[in-house]
Amino acid sequence: MKVRLNSEPASKFSNALIFTVFATYPLLVFFLLKHYGLNFVVFLLLSVAVFKLLLQRNKSSLLLFLITVILCVLSSLFNADTYVKLLPVLINIGLFSVFCSSLFKTPMVQIFAEKFEGRKLTSKELNYTRSVTKIWTVFFLVNAAIAFYTSLFSSLEAWSFYNGFLSYILVGVLFAGEYAVRLFMKSRWQSEV
Repeated sequence: MKVRLNSEPASKFSNALIFTVFATYPLLVFFLLKHYGLNFVVFLLLSVAVFKLLLQRNKSSLLLFLITVILCVLSSLFNADTYVKLLPVLINIGLFSVFCSSLFKTPMVQIFAEKFEGRKLTSKELNYTRSVTKIWTVFFLVNAAIAFYTSLFSSLEAWSFYNGFLSYILVGVLFAGEYAVRLFMKSRWQSEV
């Protein structure tokens, strides 16, 4: 008789752990650099990247692994934390690329909205989602620029504060503001019918 282990809970835990590491990345880097040094940060980043690659064998995991390896090698070679501080820049550039490229096919916000609504959107809703996708595209580009500036020209504390706290607040404000506008627009479109 073969015993099969249910890997679903382990996979959910692993995914949650990886998400937590990347979501708290700037704060982790700040704490670890202050208390354990650059070599420990490099070791931990490489470990997480390998762990993610082994669990999720897909193109995005491979890309993240390669980027992490490059940043860690550069950090070690030049003994500079600047390179490990560039990951938020690259994540924002990646999000910018995804949202921007979606404007040439199906806008990213339209994909989310249709999944959420469970239906095809009206022409007014399509125009709205295209505009919102443009706003998120600009946001990620500006956020990448600020993250880049803080990586190169700010203290570790300022970098951690912006990339590990303030940028998340800005995402929340944009999301909440867009949600409020969407509710207003929905009621307006319904009253026109």
